[in-house]
Amino acid sequence: MATKQSACVLFVVIAVAGCRAQDPSVDGAKIERPRQRDCVMVGNDPARLLCAVTYVQLLAYPERYDQKRIKMLAWAQPSESKRVVLFPSADSLQNAELIATVVVDDAQQLPGIQRHLAAGNPEGAPRPIYIAGTFSFASEPTRHSDGIGTLRGIELFGAGP
Repeated sequence: MATKQSACVLFVVIAVAGCRAQDPSVDGAKIERPRQRDCVMVGNDPARLLCAVTYVQLLAYPERYDQKRIKMLAWAQPSESKRVVLFPSADSLQNAELIATVVVDDAQQLPGIQRHLAAGNPEGAPRPIYIAGTFSFASEPTRHSDGIGTLRGIELFGAGP
């Protein structure tokens, strides 16, 4: 019996110790949580550093990267059209998830990117590609796609993993 009473008293003490009055000056909705790092700066020339982001970061917070020079890994497919559309994954590309796309808007670099995607790829399969340029967030869908934005001023592109 004394053991049960001791256990009950101990439980009440722990429960009371774990409770505290909420500070009325702190509004729970206004507490700013630490953010994930927006990007990792990469490059050899300090004047030409790029913001390396994942496609997931870009999809989650496209406004953070608006007008920033970014580098990311994406999936694309060679096509006969005069445009290159980037997707977050091969599955996304194969399922034509246009809401998650970024359109490459750089007429000068498009032929080179198309050649890169087609090289050694007679079936025209989706391929991973590292690509860097200036991202423009499309707060409203454009005529190009229903995607999240465009990538202009392509600085580099190359084979993905």
